[in-house]
Amino acid sequence: RLLAAMSASGRVLRLRQFLATPTAKRAASLAAKGTAGLLAAGAGLALGLRETKRGLRRETPLDLWQEVSFEVSPASSDSSSAAVQRSALSALPGLCARNGLSTGDFWAAARRLRPVELQLEELHEAEGISAQERQAREDALVADWKESGHFDATFLSRERSNLFGRRLTSDAQGADICTLVPPYLGGSGEEVASTQPAAWSRGSPRLRDAAEQALERWGCVLLRGLLGPEDVAELRRAFGLDGKGAEGKVVARRAGEVGMWIESHDPNVSMGRYTFGRLHLLLRGSPEFEPSAVALHAALAPLVHTHFKEVCDAGGKIFLSEAQLIIADPCAEVQSWHLDSAGGRGLTAFVPLSNVTYERGPQQVLPGTHCLHDPRLPLREKVRRCLAALCATHGACCTAQGTLLESAKDGKKRQVWAAGDALVLDSGTMHRGLANESLGAPVPLLVLRYDLTNKPPPACSRNWLLMMTRLGKSLDSLFRFYAAV
Repeated sequence: RLLAAMSASGRVLRLRQFLATPTAKRAASLAAKGTAGLLAAGAGLALGLRETKRGLRRETPLDLWQEVSFEVSPASSDSSSAAVQRSALSALPGLCARNGLSTGDFWAAARRLRPVELQLEELHEAEGISAQERQAREDALVADWKESGHFDATFLSRERSNLFGRRLTSDAQGADICTLVPPYLGGSGEEVASTQPAAWSRGSPRLRDAAEQALERWGCVLLRGLLGPEDVAELRRAFGLDGKGAEGKVVARRAGEVGMWIESHDPNVSMGRYTFGRLHLLLRGSPEFEPSAVALHAALAPLVHTHFKEVCDAGGKIFLSEAQLIIADPCAEVQSWHLDSAGGRGLTAFVPLSNVTYERGPQQVLPGTHCLHDPRLPLREKVRRCLAALCATHGACCTAQGTLLESAKDGKKRQVWAAGDALVLDSGTMHRGLANESLGAPVPLLVLRYDLTNKPPPACSRNWLLMMTRLGKSLDSLFRFYAAV
């Protein structure tokens, strides 16, 4: 004990001698100055951000989902939308006969993501024009379609079966394999897997135009009720998401079980776990599962074509670039911030096939970040719009804030991202999936992506994607601090 005490006192003495040296004093002085500088910088940043909030009058964060949420109803339940669609369908045979087309050519172009359905529907939405003038406009519209190559025989003969065949679905990533989508006007005469079309023609402005305006400003929209319970149940059945447990009860399968079920029906479906607890199944290119995955397009089609209208009018072409099923098991980790494409125009739709509460891993978005990749804007305007959106919302926003499913009479808002509600993002919007902190059933998410044929995703280098991940993390941290001061 005496030796140990002497050794300890010797170490203390040597430490005191070292601290008395000029080198140690200089180091202590620099450390103190650095700490003081950091504290001063933090205080200055806090004061600056506080004054920014006051100047912008954004002391209270804007409720993003109140701005970008839209209640969507089936087209059959809205008399005006149904009437417009009936009018367009009834005019189709005469339009084709006058212009040397077959109705099959029209539906073939629609299934290859050409905007013929929406443009015909828009023409029949116009009021106060005579039947003769409407026919003249229809003929002019067909002339434009022909000039754009929508009815080219070689183009209409392209199909996934003769372009892609039966291969690993991972081979289709970033390539246009001519995935056929279901038409939304109906009347094609084909047996095609399809969800219930939505009433996009209702309201003033039209619902699709109001949703597109929100998408332009914020980079995201939330379409409440896009899929009904019947469509959600059918998709769950098609992907084998439910199994039978004890006593014959229906139980949700875990990600690994769904993966084995999918593989038993189509061994060419590629799958992978890119973060712990999440299984990504690539369904585009699978003859068995691709039709069910793209059935969602029938409900989304008018918004998709409205979003790409400016580019398509300039001669651009779009294709369905991804169809994924993502299953987040309990305890799945949070994803890194990322974007889907940096090529300008693009669209990503996320549809949960079960209710998602805050602790079950909803999506989180950084609104306004899509502006950073808008080729139409100068650099200064890109940054201004991005920061303006983030300042308004106080940073990242989550699609679920609690566990309340229905709107209550006391004024409470729906806090759950319900099954069938579609989160639609501009492909340049930074987003991530949060951790699934629950110990209950897994969360399945159906994802469709649309991109330009001349700018397939991600339309940038790997280094740029990594830089965007770091930028997303920095913006999230900065605006957490902004919200706190």
